[in-house]
Amino acid sequence: MIGLDLGGTKILALAVAPDGHVLGRALHPTPRTGSADLVAALVAAAREAAGAAGLAPAACAGVGVGAPGPTDPASGMLYDPPNLPQDCQELPLGPLLREALRTEVRIENDANAAALGEHRFGAGRGQPDMVYVTVSTGIGGGVVAGGRLLRGAGLMAGEVGHMLLAPEGSDRCGCGRIGCWEAISSGTGILRQAREAAAAGRAPALVA
Repeated sequence: MIGLDLGGTKILALAVAPDGHVLGRALHPTPRTGSADLVAALVAAAREAAGAAGLAPAACAGVGVGAPGPTDPASGMLYDPPNLPQDCQELPLGPLLREALRTEVRIENDANAAALGEHRFGAGRGQPDMVYVTVSTGIGGGVVAGGRLLRGAGLMAGEVGHMLLAPEGSDRCGCGRIGCWEAISSGTGILRQAREAAAAGRAPALVA
């Protein structure tokens, strides 16, 4: 099958065997120019990874997509992703990819997908309960309890990056609120603070 990791900065595509062995891969930058270009980049990455494994996407068992933001696995919809183009706020990502790649497509929140992968293949293997936290362009999390992924009634369970740590601060998150953990401690948050410190002369080592 093909796995697509859609991030705010990059798209990573892997063609994998049932045991998790990687057969082919592709890496593309995430377009910032709109949802049409974003879907086209995902399709191109999937085809490239499949081609590296000597396959066509339609010949694969299916495509799994880890996407940033709330997802509805039943409909394949992606809602309000904080680090993707503005017109992705209600994006039928699953149906669009299914039509383009002509194979079954399943969409899941990226941190939830990573939590499931860690639970099955990594440090959480054999453990009934675990919390997974990812720090990248944003901060996400996934919770496995009793061996099952928790999505929550609003599909937002495990979104630890949007816990408010400094509501009286000035760091605005991609979700629109002030003081989220993601706004302060994600890769983009740290980069922004480093630039501000360098510009204000508080961190000369950063501009040396």
